[in-house]
Amino acid sequence: MGDEEPRTEPATEQVPVESASGEARQSIMKDAATAPVPVSHEAAAVKTPHSPLSRDGDARADYIREEVVTSEGNFVHALQNMLRLRDRMLADREICGVTAEQVDCLFGHVQGILSLHQTMHEEMKAHGDVDGVFLSHCPNGFDVYLPYVSNFARANELCEKLCSNDTFPAYLQTILGTLPPPVLTHLPSYLVQPVQRVPRYGLFFQALLHNIPAGGDTTRLKQALDCVKEICTKQNTELALHILVRDRSRSTTPSLSAEKKQGMLHARTLSCRDITVTQDLTTRSRPRERYVLKECSPAAVTDAHQES
Repeated sequence: MGDEEPRTEPATEQVPVESASGEARQSIMKDAATAPVPVSHEAAAVKTPHSPLSRDGDARADYIREEVVTSEGNFVHALQNMLRLRDRMLADREICGVTAEQVDCLFGHVQGILSLHQTMHEEMKAHGDVDGVFLSHCPNGFDVYLPYVSNFARANELCEKLCSNDTFPAYLQTILGTLPPPVLTHLPSYLVQPVQRVPRYGLFFQALLHNIPAGGDTTRLKQALDCVKEICTKQNTELALHILVRDRSRSTTPSLSAEKKQGMLHARTLSCRDITVTQDLTTRSRPRERYVLKECSPAAVTDAHQES
C-alpha cells in the first residue's frame, strides 16, 4: 500500500458578529471573551487556527502593516462611494425628494477627508511605513475631519428622517446597487466611516506594538498612539460641543447651570468616545487567515503602551 497523503481538516468559515444572530452571536461573543489576551485587553489580538499571529514577531508585524494599507484603500473606496452617492442624489433631487442643502449636509465635508487619505494611501503603498506616514500628517492634517465631525449628529438625524419616508429607502437601495463594490448596504454605515477611522488606527498601532520583537524600537508606534489620542480628544470635544449647543437650542429652559452644562458635556463626550470599533482584518488574498481586534474606546487606546 502506497503512502497516504496527510489529511487536512476543512477550514471553518468565520462568521462576522454583525451578521450572526441569536445563539450564534452569543457563541461568537463568548469565544472572543474567553480567548487568551496579551499584555493589554484594550486592543487585544485574538489568535485563530492558521492565523498570521502564529508566525514569528517580524512576520506578524509585517502582516499587520499590510492590513493597515489594505484598510486605508478600503476607506478611500468608501469615501469615493460617498461622493458618488452625493453626485447621484444631486442629479436625482426631484426623484428622491431631497434638496441640495440636505445633500450638502450629508456629504458636504467628505472631499477634504478623501484628499488626505488618498495621499496617505499612496505613501503607505510606496514606503510601507504606516506609522511614519501617519505621523507625518499628525496632528494638524486631521483637522479636515473637524467640519465633518461637528456636523455628524445633524447629518445622522437627517439620514433617519429621510429613511423614514415612503420613497427614499427604495431609491437609496437602487443607487447603492450601482456603486462599484465593495458596497455598504446602508447610508448610516457610510456616514459613520469617517467618525470611526482614527480610533481604528489606534487598534492597528496597538496590535503592532504587541507584535514588535523583544528589543525592537517602539518609539514611533507610541508617538503614533499619542497622536491618535490627541486627534480623538479634539474630535470628541468638537462633536460633544455641537451636540450640547443643539440640545440647548431645543430646550425650553432659558439657561443651564454650569454643573448641568458640564454634566451634559461629560455624558455626551463619553458616549462619543465609546464608539465600538471591531475591525475584521481578513483580506481576499488570504481567505482563511484572519484575526480580530477586540473592541476598545479611543479614550483607552493609548493607555496600554505605558505598561509595555
